[in-house]
Amino acid sequence: MGVESTYYITRSYAIERITTIAKLFLDKNWKELEEETSENDFSNEDIVSKYSFKELITYLDVEKLSDSMLEDIIDKPFFRKSLYENYFITETGERPD
Repeated sequence: MGVESTYYITRSYAIERITTIAKLFLDKNWKELEEETSENDFSNEDIVSKYSFKELITYLDVEKLSDSMLEDIIDKPFFRKSLYENYFITETGERPD
């Protein structure tokens, strides 16, 4: 297993990231999706079949989800920046003491 990195992010960043990636999927903008993530273990066929249309549509309206639910989504392939990143939402986006 590789190096794992934990990132503390704000709720607003999580919402922005999730909706941005969902829009790229729905628009089938594979080039920009590839630029937004470092998920290089997937082929284009995997990208197309990874998430359902219905699931992606729900990701466009995530403001009402709990922080824990947002963390679950942003830890998924393509929504995270790379395979080894793990995200936790904090009020300030910094590690809690």
